[in-house]
Amino acid sequence: MKNLLRALILCMPLLLSGCAVQGPPGSRAQFADVAQKLRAFPPDRKFFVSPSLLGSASVVDRTPMDLKMEFANGWPITPGTTQYQRLMRTNYPVPFLLSLLKDPDPKIRTLAAAALVAKGDPRLQRHLGPLLVDQTPTFDVITTLPTDNYRPPHYTPQTVAMAVLQLVEKRTKEFFDRYWDIHATREYCGDWFLWQFRHQEFASVARQGIQTIASPDRELIALWIGSGRSDFQNERYSGYTNVELLAAAKHLGRENVLSVLRNRPPTADPDVLQNSSPGTYSFQHYSEMGHFLLAHAKELLESSDADALLDQETAERARKNSQEPVHREWWP
Repeated sequence: MKNLLRALILCMPLLLSGCAVQGPPGSRAQFADVAQKLRAFPPDRKFFVSPSLLGSASVVDRTPMDLKMEFANGWPITPGTTQYQRLMRTNYPVPFLLSLLKDPDPKIRTLAAAALVAKGDPRLQRHLGPLLVDQTPTFDVITTLPTDNYRPPHYTPQTVAMAVLQLVEKRTKEFFDRYWDIHATREYCGDWFLWQFRHQEFASVARQGIQTIASPDRELIALWIGSGRSDFQNERYSGYTNVELLAAAKHLGRENVLSVLRNRPPTADPDVLQNSSPGTYSFQHYSEMGHFLLAHAKELLESSDADALLDQETAERARKNSQEPVHREWWP
């Protein structure tokens, strides 16, 4: 009964999206206004424009680029960006946004997808799957050419599917489907909290959410997210401080710390468990977690654990897989 109730709660927004859902008065009109005024999507992509071309129109590969643009902090910004940002800050109800995913206007479908993502709850992104096969043209995307000689940026056509793939940060629909096959029934997972940390305006929401989780998942997810400043990761964000991470590791306990170092973390979280695929972000985060625990072994383990650690080090160093350099670097 509990699982059935949970499934109904998770599916409720999707069920409501199939009904006629009305937003506040003038709500669709706001989407239509932005759809008309916004020149490119995403609108916050920064690019360089040669001063000699400002205030003029140029042609790149026969594609016109109107350089009469607005400016913010010295950067040119896409016309319509102000209206777009105002729309993203408007807290429209989820059922209304889900209904707009089926709007006849492809630009409104794109904006509705962006508004769902802007709510900061990664679980809502699973509703965007149908748009990943939507090949209808939507907003252009601003493209810069990777050449040694400067060439001005230009507009390139894109489909709804291409725009939404950028929003969900997945390379293909196949990756998206595979991800949600694993995560759809989860109440929480490390990657959702990580997404919120990476989008700084939601970091406080992630911290609060992690605190509601029972041990040992609470400590494991905090350690897996890490500081956001490690060389083991390809990105930077403001994660946990070393003091917070050490406190989490101590609360995790000696036996669980050893389990993590043996690649047997005490969790069912699919993101923490996906620690054996070199080159993936899960592997990188797990590597940072292992490195941190080893760096504080004196504070977390006992002297009697030395032989177990040496045996584990021998096993790790014996690996000949050149694809796993980070894994071996746990052992200095």
